[in-house]
Amino acid sequence: NGEAFLRISLEATTETEATLRVVNTCGTPFVPHETVVGSGLGRSLIAGFATQVGGVVTTDITEEYYDFRLVFEGSVFDPDPADHN
Repeated sequence: NGEAFLRISLEATTETEATLRVVNTCGTPFVPHETVVGSGLGRSLIAGFATQVGGVVTTDITEEYYDFRLVFEGSVFDPDPADHN
């Protein structure tokens, strides 16, 4: 009933904060929702990652789209030259 999309972005939202965002259309499920069985592993991994980076996860789900956001404190990437052996 429309064009499907997937958008993934990572941006500095303030001088000290970054946001990872994944937005996609929901569409018509391939199988009935009540027949889907999952382990919850994906959610557990995301929650663990959010905890590691001190971030906050929010999701917004409508009939049309799924919007996932992870907001966390950014830091400068400064690799140690000794790590490049």
